Amino acid sequence: MTTEENTTTLYGNIEQNDYYYLWHSEPGACEKCQALDGKTFDDANTIPDKPHPNCKCWIERKKNPSTDPIQYHRDKIQEQKNLELEFEKLKGDLRCLEAECDKSIKIIDNELDTIEQVEYTINPEYLKPLDVEKIQEVKQELKNNKQEVIKTKISINKYKDNFKPIGTIKEISTLEFRINELKEKLNNLYTGIKLHGLTYGIWLVGIFEKDAAALWDMSITGILENDPYIQKNGKFCFYISELKDKDLENKIYDKVIKQLGKENAKGVVFNNKSSIARNIQKSSNFQNKISEMKNELIKNHQVEDTTIEFKSGNLYHALHFVDLMNIHIDEEDNLCLKILDTYDFNPNEKSILVQTARDLQEKGKLETFYTITEIKIPYDKWINY
Repeated sequence: MTTEENTTTLYGNIEQNDYYYLWHSEPGACEKCQALDGKTFDDANTIPDKPHPNCKCWIERKKNPSTDPIQYHRDKIQEQKNLELEFEKLKGDLRCLEAECDKSIKIIDNELDTIEQVEYTINPEYLKPLDVEKIQEVKQELKNNKQEVIKTKISINKYKDNFKPIGTIKEISTLEFRINELKEKLNNLYTGIKLHGLTYGIWLVGIFEKDAAALWDMSITGILENDPYIQKNGKFCFYISELKDKDLENKIYDKVIKQLGKENAKGVVFNNKSSIARNIQKSSNFQNKISEMKNELIKNHQVEDTTIEFKSGNLYHALHFVDLMNIHIDEEDNLCLKILDTYDFNPNEKSILVQTARDLQEKGKLETFYTITEIKIPYDKWINY
């Protein structure tokens, strides 16, 4: 055989006569994949296509044993070292997972302690039977999460106790698959723990701050047309075009695309009699802002759009930074404007609560949406701000 014939390449630099190919199927694979598990192919061109889309099977390229006894022995030693390194890496993964379990259990215990402390400090007259039931539901959810984390930790310890210092590539693949399953399970549990803890905290705030709690509930359940809070205070908009105000629609499109990263978003329009509109009008932040614009309003009957920050309480948790738009005086000298906000969480905010909510938002556990609050204030009120 000539040198040229001996170095025929397949898929790059794979030498046909130096290597063979071993098919590996992951645990839990379909029957077709399992039937191929462990099969070898001398030629890369003879490897069959994967049986179905998203197939997790993989091909290991293995070197044919050397005919030189010394080289054969060297290859075996190197192969064993590689396997030992892979197992050491997986042992490290297991230790990290165990630490994550301990961290999650500690967080759950802290959440349960906080709930019990709050139960003792809240005046019972503020709590309705439904509130008490909700407390018990959250506590049970956290306890269930704790049991799942403990089960996961037991599984991790089981793998650690039965860990082999050496093994085959197939054993490594199986173990890696199981460890990734545990990672995913623990990540989901940890996300659930944070969601329940934050929901409980906001719900407690909601005993006194109804609007903040209502918007949070809309975010975790998904904004729905038949939501009682929406029906009582305004209307639901599935498409921005439903607003039937081109100037307002354009501003919302711009804000939604830039801030929420969507081409369209659901929203709520709160009317002037809504609880959130009434709370805005009572806010000192809002009244001070109108006072700053009063002279220009009297002179021109309108002012340019601006922004406002609500710094505490219900409006801080419900809205925080908002846009004031279409600010003008109507024919009856009423002050009219619209307040636009997007319900999402700023990634640059340093607050632990906001960072936690942002993490949940990025994982798709919270729905982002916009709100428009219509404000109309009689002359004798706004002129005295």
